[in-house]
Amino acid sequence: MTVGNAVARSVERTRAIFTRRPTAARARKTATARLVGGGWQTEVRLGGHTLLVDQPVALGGTDGGPSPGDLIRASLAACLVQSYAMHAARFGVGLRGIAVEVETEIDLRMAWGIEAPSPPGFGAIRYTATLDTDAPAAPVEALAAYVLVHSPSVDDLRRAVPLEGCTIIRRPVDPSA
Repeated sequence: MTVGNAVARSVERTRAIFTRRPTAARARKTATARLVGGGWQTEVRLGGHTLLVDQPVALGGTDGGPSPGDLIRASLAACLVQSYAMHAARFGVGLRGIAVEVETEIDLRMAWGIEAPSPPGFGAIRYTATLDTDAPAAPVEALAAYVLVHSPSVDDLRRAVPLEGCTIIRRPVDPSA
């Protein structure tokens, strides 16, 4: 069985729409997070989805859900899997399976307020993509190179994306005032 056949049909339909109406390709998405309970557990809402984010027990959490770092790894792995599935047919690569493993290295001292020579985020991100295919090496390698240029999550992590933010201070309303 070849994976990605339904994806290939969907890609062609979507490409036709985006070609005719480029504005249809633009999107603005939001995620809203709030602390729930008395610990690390954080409820995140993304469109119609809700997920629970936590920290491992070793860091004071309850391990009730993935950590923020887990979600970054998961995002990259899922985006790469979907990018391979999305573009395989274009390169004539039939895939029976796609698996991506993402590994990161981090020194958590800065994140915990301890001065350290390393940044608070990842010091390294590595991935291994395993493609189960009978296709010759050349089109598979061309597919892999194409995916690295066209994967949104790879781009987000490689490029310095402008980050803007603000902090709103909300004070309780004094009923006697």
